[in-house]
Amino acid sequence: MTFLGKLFVLATVALSLFWAVAAFGMYASSVDWGYARDKPGTPGGVIAEKEKEISEQKAMQPDSESAWLYAAAQLHQREEERRGDRKFSADELANNEKEKAKPRQVKLRDLPEKAKPNEKEKREIEANRNTLAVLDPAGRPVMEPAVDLSGKPLDSRSEYEKNLTEVQKENAGLLADLEKETKTAIALTEELIDQKTPFRKGLRTQLSEEREKREGIVEEQRLVRPLLVNTEVESGLLDKRLEGLQQRIEELKRYMKKRKIDVVLSKR
Repeated sequence: MTFLGKLFVLATVALSLFWAVAAFGMYASSVDWGYARDKPGTPGGVIAEKEKEISEQKAMQPDSESAWLYAAAQLHQREEERRGDRKFSADELANNEKEKAKPRQVKLRDLPEKAKPNEKEKREIEANRNTLAVLDPAGRPVMEPAVDLSGKPLDSRSEYEKNLTEVQKENAGLLADLEKETKTAIALTEELIDQKTPFRKGLRTQLSEEREKREGIVEEQRLVRPLLVNTEVESGLLDKRLEGLQQRIEELKRYMKKRKIDVVLSKR
């Protein structure tokens, strides 16, 4: 037998084994699509199981369909409401974007006050007072002119922008004045301290030197004051001495005149 013949024999044996295994697998895992043996003409096996499952699913179909129809109707209604809500939001945003339009806010309903609420009821009333809005028939919040905490109506955005511009200008002027005053304060501070280049004594140094000079003058005055007193005393004594000499000169003149003595007094 040639090599080619042996090769064909081996291929035939391998294919036979493969198809045998495939046939056994199909036989072992085959689905029973037949009919019931005890009731000829009646479906049995897998067909009967599938028909039973279909019957069970059909029994639940009305509930599922009604739930789906209700959900579809609710979805359609909510889609319509959403269109209205979007238009409501767009209108409010457009109103806020207008320069001269007055801002609006959600109108809140006042909760009824109880005659004597307990602590828990008081907390609930205060917690819910600013969270429950007045709704229109469509379920959207009712809008009213916005007010601040003091109850004063808010102005338009353009008015606030105008006020902001004026305040910014005023603030810029104040900053310019502050910068000017700061430079002046820096210059005055530089005058207080000594400058090395160019050398210049500051006001503090000058003030300290003047204080030292004054203290020296005061000390010198304290030392000179006794001498001044002595000088005044001596001056008074000299004045009295001079007065006494002048009196003596007058007496001599009278004496010489009386005695007719011609003597020329020379003054030095």
